[in-house]
Amino acid sequence: MTVTPARRPSASGDVRACLSDFLVANYARLIGRLRARLGCEDLASDSLHDAWLRLADGPAPEPGGAAGVVNPGAYLFRMACNIAIDRLRAEQLRRAGGPELEPDEVEDGAPGPQQIAQARSSLRDFLREVDTLPRQQRAVYIDVRIEGLPQSAAASRYGLSSRIVQRHLRDAGRHMAGYAHRLACPTPPRAQ
Repeated sequence: MTVTPARRPSASGDVRACLSDFLVANYARLIGRLRARLGCEDLASDSLHDAWLRLADGPAPEPGGAAGVVNPGAYLFRMACNIAIDRLRAEQLRRAGGPELEPDEVEDGAPGPQQIAQARSSLRDFLREVDTLPRQQRAVYIDVRIEGLPQSAAASRYGLSSRIVQRHLRDAGRHMAGYAHRLACPTPPRAQ
């Protein structure tokens, strides 16, 4: 017996219901991707289940949030990954002897204006770096790594062999890893 969340009459409820239906219909594929990303069957399963519960019981999505979902698979995958990260952080805090908090004692984790501005700036910097990739490599990288398109579909879309798609992804991944390393470990200015 499949249990589906109650449908709400509002437009945001319809979006949540559609996302929930997509999750149920594509559960095996989503759980496989999560298991591969997280490396843990239980964490993947729990996170995807929590995502489903949030869709069923959560508040209406923010404007531009779930209502603007173009790729429900990527949206749900990111949602479950974020839930997994939250779970891992809470577990790490618990193991470190952090205080046990009741749900009512937890502060609102919504970002403030400064964090939003910083995130937008970081995203612009990231997209500028992606734009430095060669045209075809950039297109494959965006489709597969950002939009969640399967590699075989990207190969078909661009008339490439799967080997070339893999090479583009490898090279783009190395480039972006170098970018991330430069951000994390900037070189100090030279003494004059």
